[in-house]
Amino acid sequence: EGQFSNPCTEAARHTLDWLSATARDVLARRAAADVDLLELHSGFGASTVALASCFRRVLSVEISRDLAEAQRHNLELNGITNVTVARGDADDAGWLRREEAEGGWRFGVALIDPPRGGLSEATLGLLAEMEVVLGVWCNSEAMAANLQELTKTHEVKKLAMIDQFPFTDFLECAVLLERKEEGVVLRGVPTSLGESEVAAELGVPEAAVTRFTRTAKGGAPVPLPLVRVRCDAASCDSLLAAGTRLVGGVECAV
Repeated sequence: EGQFSNPCTEAARHTLDWLSATARDVLARRAAADVDLLELHSGFGASTVALASCFRRVLSVEISRDLAEAQRHNLELNGITNVTVARGDADDAGWLRREEAEGGWRFGVALIDPPRGGLSEATLGLLAEMEVVLGVWCNSEAMAANLQELTKTHEVKKLAMIDQFPFTDFLECAVLLERKEEGVVLRGVPTSLGESEVAAELGVPEAAVTRFTRTAKGGAPVPLPLVRVRCDAASCDSLLAAGTRLVGGVECAV
């Protein structure tokens, strides 16, 4: 009583389905095993219950005593045992970093469901260190402001809009953000070369090379003479310093 809950059951179910499917897809795509979830503003644990099975462990942070207790009861009813419910302030980044170090956590994904005012500067700073962020905002204006900061370090990969508050101006939005990768773009790469051939010439894994394409009228992808190479900072600096790189007998600009 007196605590926040989603008013539209069907919309809430769609949100949880989207979060669960997106988390599983990200973990599968990244071949990420034994990853832990950091959940902030977790409420009574609806999202916690939906996502707990995707992760090794979950640290669920909620400042309200009543909601934290309701979440523990919710987890018990659902037989979930890999979640630690911590009653604390999601804005206390220092405490969360200490907890991560001392508790042996391996946070690979953060899940956030901030209040209507959005995320604080401290929380934004903490999220900037995360590889993957799943967020649900009930205020699109607060989301836009938060994304201005988060997209300095991350890219928006997926976005879903859920009509959680019908007949109002508010629209709930769910977002997947992934950390931007270090990389360089080579221009002038012969389109006759496949990604594996470019990777072999550069001495990098095939998975590190992505050929840019455009879509033809019939919907078929047409290769462009542009290739993105993902690399660590030192390798990127080396390529940038050289200015060009020979690929397929062609001098390609970096």
